[in-house]
Amino acid sequence: MRYIIVVLLFIITSMGVLAQEDVPTFRAMSVIESVEWVNDPTMPMVFIRGTLPVGCTMPVNISKTLSGGALFVDVYQDISIAMICPAIVVPFEVRVPLLEAVAQDDTTEKAVLPQYLIIHDQYFGITPANDAPDTPYADLALVPVVRVDTLADAVTYQDIEAMIHLVVSGNIPDGCPDPIITRWTREMTDAYDTQIFLSVFRLLADPAACPTAAVPVPYKVGIATNVPSQYSTLVNLGDQQFPRLVTRAEGVILPELEPIPTGLNTMKVPHVIEAIEYRVLESNPMQVHVEVSGYQSDGCNLPVQVMQQRIGNLIKIEIFRDMSPDMMCPQMIQGYTATIPLNGTFESGSYSVEVNDTSLTFDL
Repeated sequence: MRYIIVVLLFIITSMGVLAQEDVPTFRAMSVIESVEWVNDPTMPMVFIRGTLPVGCTMPVNISKTLSGGALFVDVYQDISIAMICPAIVVPFEVRVPLLEAVAQDDTTEKAVLPQYLIIHDQYFGITPANDAPDTPYADLALVPVVRVDTLADAVTYQDIEAMIHLVVSGNIPDGCPDPIITRWTREMTDAYDTQIFLSVFRLLADPAACPTAAVPVPYKVGIATNVPSQYSTLVNLGDQQFPRLVTRAEGVILPELEPIPTGLNTMKVPHVIEAIEYRVLESNPMQVHVEVSGYQSDGCNLPVQVMQQRIGNLIKIEIFRDMSPDMMCPQMIQGYTATIPLNGTFESGSYSVEVNDTSLTFDL
């Protein structure tokens, strides 16, 4: 009997462990309060102080990602969604070494000190305190810098051998020669929705000192999509909506084949488009904008959604509002005008643009 009880306890315990392993977790990011350079002649490092947002006694994780000349440092806890944590903040202090091993062409690795340090929403340049070459680590300093984001015009998708390539096209609004810094992360918002966060930006000591120019910035990243999901893309935490990507067990459904979803319990109310004109920008590569005019048929002031999809030389644009079927609106017409950058690059040829029920064909 004793052995039976022991076996039953073992089985119950094992089932509990397995159940816990299946419970998803979320990343609870810390709040960074201060970052200080550590005066250590042998190893460049920083001393980070902050608070953890929940009172669960879980390990503090530190992840480091080197992208170009920038080192991204994340300080967080992995918390099970089934865990109930005390509603208190917990202070923490950590030391983070900054040398990162980088693979060389001869299969060896080299320790590299990054040019920039990014800890959550804080940005620093790592510079010599006295501008001298070969400065010892102890004489380096952290200098706050300013983030300047790329202005994203479009996100397009390419399906290449079970890998989705996201291509971001846009401009960065300065002519400084500083490097473009990029990073992508993804987060599952529920069992079938995945949010992809793309960051494309520069870090500048003095943005006002840069020449005023719109510099094209193409950025391409490959993301494995072996798990069926619906992917939404957010660039630089902006509010611009890009077409969603859907992957299923039988393969990838590109945005051109997938209807753009509206919100829950809403209907899509399109604008009436009366005229479309196109304008070619003086840029290299060639860029084209369309200017549309029309109206919305009621007086409800709701956010206007502009969704754009491109199939070869055909560009489809939907302009609409998500509205509840029960919403009561003033019976009035409101004019609407917008200038919309067209996705992708353009060469000589004939192109067609469809904006709701109005179309335009033009030659370049």
